[in-house]
Parts: sequence; structure tokens; C-alpha cells
Amino acid sequence: MTSAATGSACATCDQYVQTIEIHGPEQLRRIVSTIRAAVAERKLRAVDGQAAFVDLPDFLNLDLSETLPDVLAYRVECMACGRAFELSCECYHGVGGHWQPI
Repeated sequence: MTSAATGSACATCDQYVQTIEIHGPEQLRRIVSTIRAAVAERKLRAVDGQAAFVDLPDFLNLDLSETLPDVLAYRVECMACGRAFELSCECYHGVGGHWQPI
């Protein structure tokens, strides 16, 4: 795979380069947990302020044990190459979301 930001392979984020359609809240929670683990490992970083338009908590403060907001929209970036990824979902209906490189 090639990095959208640099045009070359990136050992740090290539494993996250895929589009995943979100089909329910449990799948969304699994994806958020995976992304958080990558942030904790300093592979990805949450981009501050990306969710302000829908008044969401910061990505790392999103409480997965509570009812999720109606709409989620977050952006993260690779710490090594800067490739950007988007996580968005219409939680109110439980579907209509995705994780994908942008």
C-alpha cells in the first residue's frame, strides 16, 4: 500500500488503511477502541477541534459505556507520515458510518 500523504509505504499506519462500513453500535465501539489503542501506542493522533461543528466530546473523552451522540465525526492522523483518517457515524439510526483514509 502507498501513503496518501507521502506516496510511499508507511509501516506505522498501513494496517489502518481500509474503508470499513459501520453497521451497528458494537462495531463502532470496537473501531473506536482500536483507534484509541493506536493513539495510546503513538501510531495515530486525534486531531483537536475536528468535531466542534457537532458539539462532540474530544475523541479520547468519548464515553463508550454511555449512549453515544446522534452523530460522530472525528479525524485522526498518522504520527509518522501525516496520513489522515476519518471516523463518522450516524449513531441515532445505528448505521450509516465509516472508518476510512481521507
